[in-house]
Amino acid sequence: MQAIEEAESEWSQHNSKKLIDTTGKGLRACIPKNFPYFHVEFGLNAGYVHVIDDEASFKPQFGADVIRGMLETEGIEMHGQSASLKQQQQAVRDFTKMWEPHDWTKMLD
Repeated sequence: MQAIEEAESEWSQHNSKKLIDTTGKGLRACIPKNFPYFHVEFGLNAGYVHVIDDEASFKPQFGADVIRGMLETEGIEMHGQSASLKQQQQAVRDFTKMWEPHDWTKMLD
């Protein structure tokens, strides 16, 4: 959430509400139709959304950057579309291993 708040000034041209709590309301009830947004969800029914006023300033890798920050892996290279299938599969295995201590879905088993 802190990363979203810090990036807010980069995305927004207006003094719109910064973060909208979606807990209990759901995403669709919180954002205007056909607006670009960034949404993060915690658990099954809680999260935050921010409408992006200035799409040109929004970095597509923002979500991945937030996850790397949470995992404290900022220096680890993320493979993009130019990576081979084998490299992408290895990156998924590496990420899955790093993410395991934070994987809340294990509580559902």
